[in-house]
Amino acid sequence: MSHLEGIVLYKARVLLSAHSMKKTIISSVNLFVGLAILSGCTISNEARDKLEGQCLPGVVGGSVTAKSDPLSKKVVMLIGSRYNEKGEEESSVCTGTPITEDVILTAAHCVKGNVRMAAVFANDMNCSSGFRASRDSIVASSFEYDHSFVESYSGFYNDVGLVRLKSKIPSDYVISELYAGAELSSDDVTLVGFGKTSESKSDSMTLRSKTKSFKNDITVSSDRVTIEQSEGGLCQGDSGGPIFVEVNGEKQVIGVTSYVSNRYESNICHGKAVGMLSTSILPWIAKTLPTLK
Repeated sequence: MSHLEGIVLYKARVLLSAHSMKKTIISSVNLFVGLAILSGCTISNEARDKLEGQCLPGVVGGSVTAKSDPLSKKVVMLIGSRYNEKGEEESSVCTGTPITEDVILTAAHCVKGNVRMAAVFANDMNCSSGFRASRDSIVASSFEYDHSFVESYSGFYNDVGLVRLKSKIPSDYVISELYAGAELSSDDVTLVGFGKTSESKSDSMTLRSKTKSFKNDITVSSDRVTIEQSEGGLCQGDSGGPIFVEVNGEKQVIGVTSYVSNRYESNICHGKAVGMLSTSILPWIAKTLPTLK
């Protein structure tokens, strides 16, 4: 039997639909393992129209990342739209990282199936914050994901995607490098994203961050970064966001947030979080970047 027997895996993508909150669990009778996709943030048609037109009236245990924090200029919110099996349109919130002047790095499951995408360059989308979609967001011209992406009972694999924007990112935003194996200059690992602050809340769409210890909280394998987060960390809405480490004092992306897992749904974001390791996705990124129009 798999060592993940009985553990629930959640994509960290938050779905925004015009319908009541729903939960889908796809289980294997033989393995007793569920893959759960949580529609963790639900809004009405009217609210979604405001989201697309102007404004709307994450990280567990994290702190709100202020506009003045340099970290806020290294991360963007991604809004994706797709049609469900009933032909109804629904939107999702993910997180992404600019890696060129017009390309955002994110997770495959944040991209797959979408018909439209846009990047939001703001700390949150509340009207009170001054957000306006026409000014603070850029529509994508194209997007792609690794077609070897796999969702299985044991986890997700090759969960990486790219979004090319129709125009350059704002001049005050920063392009991040992907970690390639250099010696770390700090033990700090920074988690950042637009996700929920707890399993029971629907408070995504505000940028938050949390610091972990590379020595104590992080395990690196050939293709992934695993984060111990019993004291809080990544949750739904943080998918596609960066896992930062420091090299010569500069934050570099060592992982792209993919999913969280735990034995019980009630504390799903207090178990383990997994990201795709930067060195394992670099070849796909290098091959795909030139093909994005």
